[in-house]
Amino acid sequence: MNKTKYAVVDLEMTGSDFDGDNRIIQIGCAFVENGKIVDTFQSKVNPQRPIPAGITKLTGITDEQVQNAPKFNDIVDEVYRKLVDTVFVAHNVEFDFPFLNQELVRSGYPELNIPAVDTVSLSQIVFSFTKGYRLRDLTSYLKIEHDDPHSADSDAIATANLLIAIKKKSPTTSHCNVRTFSGVRKRLTTPNAIDFKGRST
Repeated sequence: MNKTKYAVVDLEMTGSDFDGDNRIIQIGCAFVENGKIVDTFQSKVNPQRPIPAGITKLTGITDEQVQNAPKFNDIVDEVYRKLVDTVFVAHNVEFDFPFLNQELVRSGYPELNIPAVDTVSLSQIVFSFTKGYRLRDLTSYLKIEHDDPHSADSDAIATANLLIAIKKKSPTTSHCNVRTFSGVRKRLTTPNAIDFKGRST
């Protein structure tokens, strides 16, 4: 992975529609350099609206847990500074990257115009013989610790370890996909009601 710094990001949201009304309720980031996780960041976020019951059931995050959490505006500067000079990674990038950019713009910051890597697509190339490509399928197959699925911090760390496993298995694959996904910011603007983490809405 050389000197490239990868920011592996996972978001939990009040919903998965790109309709402008959904908000982040948790963000998790794991930073990878030279094949190792070198730093992490996570925060629950007060969405300033009720969390739907289905989201609470999925994530375990309740209105009470985010009541005193920072609003996204309170952490946006730290989030932007941590991500701006990285390669953005997510499982699947088509969910997390547009949502995060939407929140950045809403908070008065520019969109992240950085390369992006999708671990779903990478896994389909490198682990083409696995039974599924949901994060829990891949972590189970690769025996990656993932004790708290649908928690943004746990998902981000698990995805970071998946990225490291992909790199070990096929050292050149991630470089190819960085170039492939470098225009993802401009392409991923169509509303979509699919939760790309493998959850149906």
